[in-house]
Amino acid sequence: MAIKYVPTQCRGENAIFEGSLTIKAPTFNERYTYIEESNFKYDADGEISGGMDQLPAIRKMVGASEKHYAKVEIKNKETSQAYKSFADMSIDSACDPILIEIAMNLLNGFKAGND
Repeated sequence: MAIKYVPTQCRGENAIFEGSLTIKAPTFNERYTYIEESNFKYDADGEISGGMDQLPAIRKMVGASEKHYAKVEIKNKETSQAYKSFADMSIDSACDPILIEIAMNLLNGFKAGND
């Protein structure tokens, strides 16, 4: 199943980016394999705990997310730079928050009605 998703960085009047992504939703097995293999640390409520010690897990999850990008239509409103793929986004640090957001949603699930 493909999901059209508008990243947080593309929402609101102060958004730096515009556009959307089409993401192939992970299966149950994929999602739980990601949880298992990413080695994130969780708090007592089952939420991923923050901190710089989570960087290896974040990097691993962003890399694993690449295969879920079906379509990228993102544009930087300040520079007019267009991004058409995960590879385009991964070489521009301004896109890091988007890449991390998608990776975390692969673990936690995408919320309905995002676009």
